Amino acid sequence: MVRHLRMQSYNDIFAGDPTWVTESLGGRFNDGRTKVTKTSFRFLQTLYNLGPSPEPNLTVLWSPELPEGFKEFCAKVSIDTSSIQYENDDLMREVRQSDDYGIACCVSYQEIGKQIQFFGARCNLAKALLLAINGGRCENTGTVMVKNIPVLTSDTLKFEEVMDNYKKVLIEIARVYNEAMNIIHYMHDKYYYEKAQMA
Repeated sequence: MVRHLRMQSYNDIFAGDPTWVTESLGGRFNDGRTKVTKTSFRFLQTLYNLGPSPEPNLTVLWSPELPEGFKEFCAKVSIDTSSIQYENDDLMREVRQSDDYGIACCVSYQEIGKQIQFFGARCNLAKALLLAINGGRCENTGTVMVKNIPVLTSDTLKFEEVMDNYKKVLIEIARVYNEAMNIIHYMHDKYYYEKAQMA
């Protein structure tokens, strides 16, 4: 459904040919009408025809008031493929006072045509904990990922020592993330992506 032409070095970085696309399916209008169409079923059917993949994310805007056939098909596809994410449509519409929205960047609410979503990311807290325990080194390669994290020398882990290291690791992760976001936003502005979309 979506294909980007990319240089090989980009493809080498990411698995699964990510497209950074989230397709929002279902949901309801504030007046009670459903947004489910035949195309909503078609998108879900692609998980059988094309197979599941990391992208695009298929997000169902879930409400108990959705048509029964659609809810049953969502349940079947979820069980068979484990590839659908769900958002609480009733809560989103109530909290945001709008039914004209989609999900951007995997989980974030966004009003269609009125807001933009800059690229975000997640923090692997389990990996951060391993870095704290292993003196800032990758447990697989031994590479120092975070400098100046003391090596824990006792035979048993002490909560205070681990937590102290953990906080240092999180500070470094936040610093690197902030720097990466600044670079990403600069490049977005430089190459005009969001400016053109929101013009």
